[in-house]
Amino acid sequence: MTSVMRNVYLSTLALAILSGCNTAPPAPTVDVAAEQAKIREAEAANQKNWAARDAEAILTFYADDATFMTPGMPALKGKDAMRPVLKTMMADPNLKMSRMQLRYPIRE
Repeated sequence: MTSVMRNVYLSTLALAILSGCNTAPPAPTVDVAAEQAKIREAEAANQKNWAARDAEAILTFYADDATFMTPGMPALKGKDAMRPVLKTMMADPNLKMSRMQLRYPIRE
């Protein structure tokens, strides 16, 4: 085999190998109804915690480094900063809370 033939052969082989790597994996399938149900269940549990004024249970819905913001107060960064304020808020019998219904679009 001549060097030109060998180079053509190797180039063709390399092209064939590389073109096989260019195929995208199939997109994962999402059960939209199941995902929406999970979100609704989590939101319902969170609403129950707020209604029960359970500060510790409320905190489970926040990341450790979350920022909690409420009107008239500085932002609270992290669960440790949020805990005493939430406990005080939940202990206030005059505290009125209202929640709006949220929509969670899930795309396939």
